[in-house]
Parts: sequence; structure tokens; C-alpha cells
Amino acid sequence: MNKKISLLLIVLSSLLYGLYFVISKYIITQGGNPLAVAFAIAVALTFYVLLAQIVNKKSRLEIKKISWKKITPLLIVGIAVAGISPLLLYSGQKITSATNSAFIFQLAPFFAALLGVIFIKEKLKKFFWISLVIILLGLFLLTTQGGLTHPNFGDILILIVAFLFGLYNIVAKKYSANISPLTLSNLRIFFGNIFVFIVVLFILGYSSFAVLISFPILIFINALFIYFYVFSIHIGIKNIGASNTAALFTITALFSAVFAFLFIGEFLSLIQYLGGALMIIGLILLMKKGI
Repeated sequence: MNKKISLLLIVLSSLLYGLYFVISKYIITQGGNPLAVAFAIAVALTFYVLLAQIVNKKSRLEIKKISWKKITPLLIVGIAVAGISPLLLYSGQKITSATNSAFIFQLAPFFAALLGVIFIKEKLKKFFWISLVIILLGLFLLTTQGGLTHPNFGDILILIVAFLFGLYNIVAKKYSANISPLTLSNLRIFFGNIFVFIVVLFILGYSSFAVLISFPILIFINALFIYFYVFSIHIGIKNIGASNTAALFTITALFSAVFAFLFIGEFLSLIQYLGGALMIIGLILLMKKGI
């Protein structure tokens, strides 16, 4: 798969993932427990993983040939991202403001870039760093309107999540050379979901199923968006590099802001429009000069 197709997949995935955030917010505002939302999404994602494995014989054969010992670091970080991160993210959002969490979460590209340079000697063009600064400046204006509230423990939890996402991109780049994006996505989701099932069932018991019963169609739509997002991440890592992939996915915040305006009536200020424009400029520079 060439770079242009990879870029198109990432942009499309970012658009759908932006819609995912709006749908999730709608479910929670309708009374859905955040942990129950995570559980319901995990159930739907497991269905898609099993369906993909049934349909794709090549992936089933690939799993049989995998050297599990060699990819142990990848599985550990994958479980942390797919299993631990949602729980930390929801817990952090209970304590910190929405603006703080949105901006801090999108620091993942910085972590991915720094870790990539340090651990896998990933070579990044000068325009990558210029583009990333422009994108993050735009992201800051878009999500915070130019100001953050005082940092607290919730911010630290969100920062850990951002670090885990950045770390996963680098670990996946190093250990997944001989594994297809589909198989890698299925493994990450499946093992992460097991962790979510155990933790949420222990905390909520039978209440874990409440959101799945109340919003089945929205849950399965949202899970499909997440599945495509994870698959696109692994496509991007293989074809354009871990750091570039992480940077491009920051456009998710821009799409999320647009969908929030269109579907749930959240208005954008002039500063937020400026932030969105800066993000677009940065992404254009990244795609033309930095990749």
C-alpha cells in the first residue's frame, strides 16, 4: 500500500473517530456510565475481531505462525493502550476539565516523535517538527480557546494515556514488521478487551451491560469507527512511520469540533476557527514536506 492511500485512510479514519467522540459524549449525557460505555464498546469490538478472523483465513494462519515470545513487548503495551488507557481516560475526565483532557491527550505525537528518535532511530525531516508545532498550536487554540485551567491529578492521568499511545506507535513500529495490520489490530483489541471485561465487571457487576442494552446501534457504530481507527494506525505505521501517523491523527480533534457543532450544538469561537485553520495549514505542510 503506497503513502497516498495510507494518508487517505488516516484522514477518513480521523473523520470517523471525531464522530465517535461526539456519539460517546451523547451516550454519556443520556445517563450512560463511562465505564459501562467502555464495556459495551469492548463487547462490540470483540464481535468485529471474531468476525474478521472468521472471514480472513490468512489472518488465522498468520496468528498460528507468530512467535509470541518476540512480540511480548508489543502485547504488553497493546493491552495497556486498549485496556488500561480507556479506564484512565474516563477517570481523568471525571477530575479534570474537558478542555484540559482534550489538549493533553493529543500530546501523543510529541511522545511518539521523541521516543522514535531515541529508541528506533526514526529519521524525521525538519518540516515534521515545524508542522507538528503548528498543528499543536492550532490544537491548543481549538480545544482550549487559548487557556487551560489549573492542572490536577486528572491531567496527570490523561498525560499517561497520551504517553501510552505514543509509546505504542513506536513499539508497534519495532516489533510488527512481519505482522499484517489486520492481525496486529485484532490482537491489540482482543487482549485489551479482556482487561476491560475483567475490571469493569468487577466494579459494576451486571450494570456493565446497561449501556449495551440501551444504545446497541450507537455502540456498534462507534465500535466500528474504533476498529477502523486502530487498523488505520497500523497501516500508517508500516507505510509512513510511527511519528508521522501520530501527528496526522491530531486532525481528529478538528473533525470532532465540527461534528459537535453540527449535531449537538456546540459553537466555535473565533479563536477556535483560527486554531482549526492552523491545524489544516500544519497538516498540509506535513503531507507535502514532512513525510
